[in-house]
Amino acid sequence: INLGIMTVGNKVSVKHVKLALTFLINQILGQKLFSLMCILKILPQIDIQFTSNQKIFTHINKNLFKKFLLKQKLFYAKEFIIVNSVPYDISLDSKNLSEDYIVHLDTSLNYAHELELRGKLSKNIIDQHYFYLEKFLKKLSIKFNKEVLVCIHPLYNLKEHQNYFKDFKVLKFKTRDSIYKAFLVTNFDSSAVVDAILLKKKVLGIISDYMSINEIKHAKTWPKRIGYLALNTKKDFNFDAEKILDELNKKIFNYDKYCSSYHCYEPGKYGTDKIIDTIKKRYF
Repeated sequence: INLGIMTVGNKVSVKHVKLALTFLINQILGQKLFSLMCILKILPQIDIQFTSNQKIFTHINKNLFKKFLLKQKLFYAKEFIIVNSVPYDISLDSKNLSEDYIVHLDTSLNYAHELELRGKLSKNIIDQHYFYLEKFLKKLSIKFNKEVLVCIHPLYNLKEHQNYFKDFKVLKFKTRDSIYKAFLVTNFDSSAVVDAILLKKKVLGIISDYMSINEIKHAKTWPKRIGYLALNTKKDFNFDAEKILDELNKKIFNYDKYCSSYHCYEPGKYGTDKIIDTIKKRYF
């Protein structure tokens, strides 16, 4: 799967034993069982897995057992081929870039996958989260003299998010288009930020004290791995706009390492072309 998305682990809390056990069975044991059944030929193996994540090969080559399994074609996939990612392909065709907006990629704190390990957050916590978030975004808007656009996942509730952002426009199905027009992109841990990274846009990670331990962990991991700046909506509210802007511009130079590891194996080439060519040669 050539999406170039990083995976971030989760912490399991003893406060929610039942949820933790369900998560471990479904997410971890389920994946291991699937791989084992493929190796034992109970389930059919994937002939070729196209991936843009070069870390997979680094990990396999450091593990003698996994290296042996790959050589003997005993993985869930018989073969792995590195290609450029889909977001990278799209970035090659990028047109009409501008810096008109501050684009915030919002998250839904009580969305289904967030409830797997900690249950539902109270209305009071959600309200506090959005109070400081909206206040922080308004300050960014004033300091940089840019309108804020809030983009949400297609499965999120548009009306619910618009209620949280009464002074901003909330958009569905416009995330990539909005990022192309962004002066600055803010996010918690959205995979959509990849478009901003590939386009070398200024990116600011946001951390909220009102998120759960795993959400905070994820919000901190993305900036750390990619190399962009992260601020806390409450603790870092009194930021210096000029210093932040200077820091945001400097951080752009950090993106290259992430892009080469997860997205761009062969600069200037389309990953989709390599996939099509490989399939044609092997099967037609």
